[in-house]
Amino acid sequence: MTDARPNRILGIILGGLLVWGIFLAVGTLVFPLLVRNSGPIPGFDYGKMAIQRALIILGCTLAFVTFWGLMLWLKSNGSRKPADSVKFPPAGA
Repeated sequence: MTDARPNRILGIILGGLLVWGIFLAVGTLVFPLLVRNSGPIPGFDYGKMAIQRALIILGCTLAFVTFWGLMLWLKSNGSRKPADSVKFPPAGA
């Protein structure tokens, strides 16, 4: 049995968040089209706002996943430097 790497686990979590955001965006887009003209304002077409809400949800999800993916990628690239290359000043200086 092999140990799971933290980067792989975080990748799976970020992928799950992306899938969840797409699911919410599609649900926000489809649901108002199914229940058209059944909202609190009679005669108002809620399907027009559905596209805007879906784009906002999808955009926020993409921004969140991209930000954290970029931060994790930068951290993984920066942590490959050996610790011996760090130079400290002599004691008492």
